[in-house]
Amino acid sequence: HGLIAAKIAGIRVRIGEEIGIPGHSWKARMVFRQVYRCAHKVVGVSDAVSQWLVDSTEIPTQKSTMILTGIDIPPPQMPIFRDDNSIHILYVGRLHPIKNPLGLLKAVLLLRQRGVLARVTFIGDGPQRAQCEAMVENLGLSAEVSFLGFIESPFNQSWKVNLVVQPSLSEGTSLSLMEAMACTLPVITTEVGGSSKVIDEGRTGWLMDTSSPEAIAARINEVWSMGPEKLIAAGLEARASICQKFSLDAYIQRLDDVYDNVLANFEPKKINKIIG
Repeated sequence: HGLIAAKIAGIRVRIGEEIGIPGHSWKARMVFRQVYRCAHKVVGVSDAVSQWLVDSTEIPTQKSTMILTGIDIPPPQMPIFRDDNSIHILYVGRLHPIKNPLGLLKAVLLLRQRGVLARVTFIGDGPQRAQCEAMVENLGLSAEVSFLGFIESPFNQSWKVNLVVQPSLSEGTSLSLMEAMACTLPVITTEVGGSSKVIDEGRTGWLMDTSSPEAIAARINEVWSMGPEKLIAAGLEARASICQKFSLDAYIQRLDDVYDNVLANFEPKKINKIIG
């Protein structure tokens, strides 16, 4: 709507943005193809998103540009380690099939079966919440899992957790992942979308090749076995990396550069003065 309105209003430089990989039908692709004709450039928040826009034919290659998004840096936190060696995990995101919350719940059960006590706090809401709550009941995980619903600015609050786990099937560039890293919480995420651009494997976090419950459980157990010192070091490295690369100031500068490059291709408009 903004692109269409900007064209009608005669705005000279019009930039669109796509924050994820949408499941567009062929009809939706036709609509977006026409909408994006109003844009001079379309920003994707990761290489995967930008490539999808081109491959789906919603935009031509020359309109595509990639800018990793920026975040407002939250205050630092430190992971809490308990005497009973239990793992406390935080999940922040929509309760939607694409985010794979059910996979994480099944991973918690697998960990328990292997003698590893894992507890998960879910922050977020969505169409799968009722299904998630039913699975918790059916699997006997009520003592290990809690659902807090949607919370505004979740990482501006203190969470007594050891790990943030994001088991998504698909992502653009996850803001919740970046915010978790920025506040020094160790992170595990699926290697989808822009996650590999954000995480330096083994230094600022850990990636998973697949999002199956078995893979999630194995990765959590592997990372947890590294011990508190390694997890704390990774959290500190993660915060330093996010502050350097993904601050709002850095994002705004990259976006300004896109506008400047587009504007440079315009001929200066002649101003006709009427003297009377």
